[in-house]
Amino acid sequence: MDINDFYNFKEVSKQLKNLDLDVNREKVYWSMIRTMKITAQNPNILQFQYEYEGPIYEINLVQRLRRSHEIPPNPHNITLQQLKDQRPLISKEKYDDLVSLCQKKIIPSVHHQFFLSLPYA
Repeated sequence: MDINDFYNFKEVSKQLKNLDLDVNREKVYWSMIRTMKITAQNPNILQFQYEYEGPIYEINLVQRLRRSHEIPPNPHNITLQQLKDQRPLISKEKYDDLVSLCQKKIIPSVHHQFFLSLPYA
């Protein structure tokens, strides 16, 4: 994964209002979701699961809310912004600890390049 793989969804959540209930009018427990998927065949439906092998639930992203005269935005017109434009920095102390763990071979050598390339302040 790279810094470009992370997006800021705060603006999306402000524009898409119907995120509290699924298509069966059941409450969505966002902190318990394990998988999410949107397909090209159904771009207005967000599919999610609470368990990897569990049932699939759906949220209609463009469904109007009850008593709302507001027309929901078209998800195709929403542009995702990068979450960050650079990698977050770790402290010098944390970096030194990671280098020490690499030198002592506590961290497997296959991961050394990643840890040694982390930016620090």
